[in-house]
Amino acid sequence: MSLQELINQEKLKTIQGVSLEQIKKRFNLAYKFFQLAKKFFQENQEEYNEVIYTNLYNAARILSEAYLLFNGYKATVGLEHHKTVIQTVKLLMNDAEMEEVFARLDRMRKQRNVIDYDVLTPFVSKQIIEQSIKDIQKYLDKVEQIIEKTNPQKRLIK
Repeated sequence: MSLQELINQEKLKTIQGVSLEQIKKRFNLAYKFFQLAKKFFQENQEEYNEVIYTNLYNAARILSEAYLLFNGYKATVGLEHHKTVIQTVKLLMNDAEMEEVFARLDRMRKQRNVIDYDVLTPFVSKQIIEQSIKDIQKYLDKVEQIIEKTNPQKRLIK
């Protein structure tokens, strides 16, 4: 699906007037979710894996929203909001090296949905969390690199 199709379907809208400071706040919130999940994973037993996984997913989603804002877009709130956010970033980045990461982020989205809304919460393995940490670190680094390239005198992470 193209950006124009997402706009035509009213899943995505263009926005103006978002400052780099506002984008930085969203980026830093994503970074905090990531750091907290990573720290908690290193310190705790597997009984918290679903909570850690959900926080990792939230880091990716908020990071995606920051990247959309940076590019002048915002996903409309609706049934497929999270799917639209990740799908749009994938389209905007158009980066073959990130394809596998985006595929796993989409699986994370689906799995997080099951964790949050299904009666039987599935177990999330240590290996899946470790891969998610690697993926989100790569994603954070990529977005940070792209944004800071346009404004090198500003660092995103506090």
